[in-house]
Amino acid sequence: MNLNTIDLNLLKVFDAVLSEGTVTRAADRLGLTQPAVSNAISRLRAHVGDDLFVRSASGMKPTRRAEELSGPIRQSLSMLEDALENADFDPATSKRTFRIVAVDLGASGLLPRLAAYLSENAPHVNIRMHQARGDSPSMLDRQKVDFALLPLAGLPAHLQRMELEPIKFVILMRDGHPLAEAPLTLEAFTSFPHTTVSLTGDDRSFVDEILARRGLTRRVAMTITNFAMGPAIVAASDLLITVPQRIAEIYAPKLNLIVREPPFRQPKDMFQSVMAWHPQFAASPAHDWFRRVVWDIGGV
Repeated sequence: MNLNTIDLNLLKVFDAVLSEGTVTRAADRLGLTQPAVSNAISRLRAHVGDDLFVRSASGMKPTRRAEELSGPIRQSLSMLEDALENADFDPATSKRTFRIVAVDLGASGLLPRLAAYLSENAPHVNIRMHQARGDSPSMLDRQKVDFALLPLAGLPAHLQRMELEPIKFVILMRDGHPLAEAPLTLEAFTSFPHTTVSLTGDDRSFVDEILARRGLTRRVAMTITNFAMGPAIVAASDLLITVPQRIAEIYAPKLNLIVREPPFRQPKDMFQSVMAWHPQFAASPAHDWFRRVVWDIGGV
């Protein structure tokens, strides 16, 4: 690919389609029409000699060559953005987009506070969330995302990070539940069915590990894929759910739920989460501003 003959705007379109997953969302993000985005991808295909994207049921799936190009292109665009960004970054007028990969555990409590802050102080700044998978740290290495909200355990040493507030868990149940006013012993806790969060459908969590050490088990009647689903489920049933306290603070008043302290001690530091970033962005004014915002609303 000869840089002397390529329109660098094509790389912005490539990055948008890769990040958004569809031509429609990429067009909305760039302020272009869908035909213009499709035409740009066609032109880039001719330069690269690869299809780059193939249509699938879930949107535009990148080819292996597109995956190989994604990191260098994203890094180059980020460096250009930072170079052109005024040294005195102004969040009140910036239209910067920050991409974050996160586990539901750490993001659910932080994002409402972040949204409130941005609405008041940086109304044109955009956030794009990605669901955390096993390759989340590598997404930072490839500059596919700006930040990662992940558990501290197992985080690669080369990534810079700051600790967020530890995640405390509580029990949610509906108003009028048989355990709402009764002593919440371990025996009572295990006598009712539960719902638990699992990305794989596995019905075991840290709660089951704690119970197993006491020689106890519980029935997990339903597994769900994120904590935000849980409050409505327990509001309509006798199921119990163990959730981060921040989730309870958001949903309990709205759904008239009862919040109880768990009948077990949460393992120390088991759920210490961090926000991590690649050292490449350590000196970026925009990144520095965003890190300070997250520290103010969710740091330790």
